[in-house]
Amino acid sequence: GLRIPIARSILELLPDGSTLRIEIKANLKGIDDPFDVVAFPLSHYTVQAVELLPRPAVKQAPNDTSLDPLQAQTALTVVVQPYAGMAATDRLSVTWTGAPGTPAGGSHTTDPVEVGTVERKEVPVPPSVIAFNLGKPVQVSYTVTRGDTSKASDLLTLTVLALPEEALARPRILEAANGGEGPELDVSSLTAATSRVEGWPHIALRQYVWLRLKGTKADGTGEYTKTLYAPPGAQTNPAWVQPQGFYAHPIPVDELKALAHGSPLEMEFKAGLDGSADEAKALTFPMRTYTVQSEILGEDFEDVPDQLIYPGNFLAIPSMTIFVHANSQDYQAIKRSSSLPLEHVAGKVLFVRRIGVIDLIFKQTYSSVSFWYKQFHNGPNHCSSYDKNGTRLETHPLIKGGVSERQVIFSVPGIQRLEITTNGYDIYELDAFVFKK
Repeated sequence: GLRIPIARSILELLPDGSTLRIEIKANLKGIDDPFDVVAFPLSHYTVQAVELLPRPAVKQAPNDTSLDPLQAQTALTVVVQPYAGMAATDRLSVTWTGAPGTPAGGSHTTDPVEVGTVERKEVPVPPSVIAFNLGKPVQVSYTVTRGDTSKASDLLTLTVLALPEEALARPRILEAANGGEGPELDVSSLTAATSRVEGWPHIALRQYVWLRLKGTKADGTGEYTKTLYAPPGAQTNPAWVQPQGFYAHPIPVDELKALAHGSPLEMEFKAGLDGSADEAKALTFPMRTYTVQSEILGEDFEDVPDQLIYPGNFLAIPSMTIFVHANSQDYQAIKRSSSLPLEHVAGKVLFVRRIGVIDLIFKQTYSSVSFWYKQFHNGPNHCSSYDKNGTRLETHPLIKGGVSERQVIFSVPGIQRLEITTNGYDIYELDAFVFKK
């Protein structure tokens, strides 16, 4: 015979005690003519509506309409209040039904468990179902089985909210300024580069992931794009899923060095929290944008005219202002090195002599400042870095090196001034300054 399905949702709209009439007509000639039909006998049914048990609640969704996924990261609990006739031997099962089209992992039915003590019941559901239903409606219900008879509850419909943007960490390059926070990425001296992506709420094993870079090439050939990883091979691993977990992946340094100075470099990360490798369904994280710095900022004094700077006076050049404290015993100078040229200390230098204090005041603050020096005669002396508020950041000794040269590197960020202090009949030649923003 012919079977024609009728949606249960339609039948549930019929009130208790009402009459359902089913009328069937057929055209025996196989043509679409509603007037040339044979009518079959009518069928009449009396509707007996099934009384549903009261709907459940979800402990982490107190408003009964929406669920914040951040409130259900470690526990998801369905609450069943005592119902009429509740018995200790009743077996209780909870069903969480994901939105239509949601993968199987987004739905779950708990194993039936005896009620036991007749009281409010809290039934745990795996929080893993949340990741599959972000931004979607779900239905929650329970079933009570007594003997061979089962009775269902009314449905609770909840909307699982999307993860807020502030809960999603932006990807970063660890070698960028401020521990990867940026905004600058200095590629001029990079020897290695590593991307890092932190974990996120409702991360789970085998969620597919995508990480891409997008920038501008320095050679004028256009856009630079690099997929660091993507499906099918890229999925979350156990180390990433652990609390405080993360994943680090290398970036080709030569490609970063080929980016245009001053251009933006974007990092885009996506994760398929529903387990799908379809990028269109993936969650897009907030984008990280760096400004590429490929020019080396420095000072070698070659373009500065020979000059003497007497105590209490200063010399302003494009990279810094050189100030000789008034209590210094002698002048300082920009002049050609008085010794054989070395690899870094050569040509014109900043010449420092005798007891005194010299400030090198920079036009902006830097995250790192370095220079090379050669010292004759006495020692040791020292050099300190300061921020714009006058707080000392670091101090390094300036030790006697004879005919050799030494490098001093200040790496505590926020450098606005260097102070060189000499305590005897010393002569220093300073050269090859490098500044990093």
